[in-house]
Amino acid sequence: MILEETLIFHSEEDASVFLEYLKERGVRAKKSNRGYSTAETVITCSLDGYISWLSAVAGDYAASQGDGSPLPYPCSETDLRVFEQQLDLLQRTLVKLEELLMNKTIGDVVYTKDQVQKAIMALLSRPQGDAEALFFDPGEYDVWIPIDIIFRENHVVVDSPDGYRLDMTVDPGSLLYTSSFNPDSPELRKRTEAYNPTFRKEYYVSSECTVNTDPALYLCDEMHAIPDIISSLSVDDASRDTFLENYYLKRQILAMIMTIVAHNESVSLIDLSREIACFSIPADDGSEGCTIHLDPSIAKILVDELIAAKLLSGTNRLLKFGKAMRKKG
Repeated sequence: MILEETLIFHSEEDASVFLEYLKERGVRAKKSNRGYSTAETVITCSLDGYISWLSAVAGDYAASQGDGSPLPYPCSETDLRVFEQQLDLLQRTLVKLEELLMNKTIGDVVYTKDQVQKAIMALLSRPQGDAEALFFDPGEYDVWIPIDIIFRENHVVVDSPDGYRLDMTVDPGSLLYTSSFNPDSPELRKRTEAYNPTFRKEYYVSSECTVNTDPALYLCDEMHAIPDIISSLSVDDASRDTFLENYYLKRQILAMIMTIVAHNESVSLIDLSREIACFSIPADDGSEGCTIHLDPSIAKILVDELIAAKLLSGTNRLLKFGKAMRKKG
């Protein structure tokens, strides 16, 4: 249905708040839960292998820039910067792992939870988008997150009241590292084969709450409050943007239809289609004006939906306000 909108909420409680707001204003709305899934491909490789692969890609790119030869796989400057950042992180991580494991024997404390928490807090509090951020050195902190994950996923340490104790001796470079950072193109993925990676698809299945509305939505908001209400609730960003774009446009179209019907008391579908085929809305309070062009077939669909919602009644020859609109009046 053209005049039915759907909003996706992250919180069922917030969906109920919006539902109640609409029902108080005579809008029929329905709340439902549905499942959705997301997927990503993760790559697992030894630290040495991962570093060698990223170094090889950087070397390939440098060589192609030097002699002008094309790369055998797609890799833009932006891609290269991401590769180099990941390479730098893993190289520093490996150095720190070697430092932590140096001269350690089974049972020794390798690191503590406080060290990891301190690093996380430092990263969360680092400057964002200002001059101070230019002088922030992540090298002291950002390696701790992959270190903690690598140690625990490889079962190198065991938890104890004093910290994480060494449970097995291991070559740091042989430790497996898993990341969602992986090559998209088949050619670039082939470049990893020499380093014995494994690829795995991971699926995440979750639920979301949706609210579906009927055409009365566009006529219930005389104070223009709905956009502000939606902004105050936990609504999916993409869903909110689509909803508001549709809401503003369709609200103008329905307002024009109802104005024409009210002005004429009744109107035929042909005359209505002619009047709304192209109409302009002037700029107001700094906002842009717009012109809306409607195909005649759309007018018929809109009228049918408005009749079903009891906002209009009658036939194609004689359209007038329906029961729901007369109640509003």
